[in-house]
Amino acid sequence: MLSIHPKWCGLIASGKKTVEVRKTRPKIETPFKCYIYCTKDRQQHFWTGKRYSYADDRSHNAFDRCGNGKVIGEFVCDEITTFPDECSTGWLVANSRVTAIELGRYAGDNDNLYAWHISEPKIYDQPKEIEHFRSVCRYRNNDGSCQYEKVECGCVKLDFNPDGSINLAECLDCMSRPPQSWCYVEV
Repeated sequence: MLSIHPKWCGLIASGKKTVEVRKTRPKIETPFKCYIYCTKDRQQHFWTGKRYSYADDRSHNAFDRCGNGKVIGEFVCDEITTFPDECSTGWLVANSRVTAIELGRYAGDNDNLYAWHISEPKIYDQPKEIEHFRSVCRYRNNDGSCQYEKVECGCVKLDFNPDGSINLAECLDCMSRPPQSWCYVEV
């Protein structure tokens, strides 16, 4: 699951944005399904309906559904290329819709950026609540129980003992908060 600002969600929905740029990438083989979480934004809103999806800064009628703070769709990531090794600045700017200056600012000290290729985007008529998705606990045993050794991606509920030490109680069945950038979720 990727967290994406409403402006970029609108460009993905329109087919104008075919690459998402990130500093990291998942450790799985392509192709894979990627869910789009539309971040909350006070100024920009992602709107969807049966025949349209777009982002703007105006309020709308009762038939439009705001996707901010919800999972608004999915796509297939069929390839991940690295920048600058496997793609040029011009290609990345054209397909990500991010300016070269913004790319440089985002990259900072990173040597490489990853271009997640967006194919087969599907925008939901009715955005889904994040609680409908289950984060992957990377520390589960084969039988489904959790080792309770580490906390990652909001999948473990913390329970504190009276002395202040942490007693890791249980793996949560559903996500309670969106990922900072992206995270693994179960299908």
